[in-house]
Amino acid sequence: MSAREADEVRAYYAPLTTSPSEVWLPKQAEREAIAEALMALANTRQGGVVSVGVGVDGRAHGVDEAVPVLDRVLHAALSLSPALIIPLPKVVEVNGVRVVRVLVPAGMAHVYSFEGRYLTREAGRTVPLLPTLLRRLLIERGEVTFEAEPVADLPREALDWERAQHYAASVGERDAEQLLLQRGCVVRVGEVLRPTPAPHRARQRNHRGALRR
Repeated sequence: MSAREADEVRAYYAPLTTSPSEVWLPKQAEREAIAEALMALANTRQGGVVSVGVGVDGRAHGVDEAVPVLDRVLHAALSLSPALIIPLPKVVEVNGVRVVRVLVPAGMAHVYSFEGRYLTREAGRTVPLLPTLLRRLLIERGEVTFEAEPVADLPREALDWERAQHYAASVGERDAEQLLLQRGCVVRVGEVLRPTPAPHRARQRNHRGALRR
């Protein structure tokens, strides 16, 4: 990628993330390849950006039609386990061609897999998530520890629901409650929603939490 193209990418994503890791995919990338790229970034601390329409040399070649690519990206995100809830993909113009870019936020609440496989990013490459690192990530993200447990005596009203709804809208979701359930920020205890430590831990990892300060 040329210096000018890199500057355009940084300028475009500056309000959203800082120095993201980026995965380049060709315009014909299928759902499986996109899903693996999204999963790998989601299983890192810093997240990153998947760009469809960029060659292995880093040069933007563009996509022929954006809509089918956008559909494949969204389908890929939902095919992960658990489903990956991310901001809506963007179509941006780089040197006169259209590239589809999708942001994977930092500090995701879960560990993601695709067809039974776990991948991550290391030194700019997509690599298998080794068992020891997988266990560490599971512990960090509360898949096997206290983060999935409700905070004792903390009511539903402890969450800033206006802020949560704003965040949900920013990632294309209408139901903030369902989104927070998917992210592990709240759990159901009988008929009552209870906050978990996940939003606080996520905010510590530079992710936008929804707990009132």
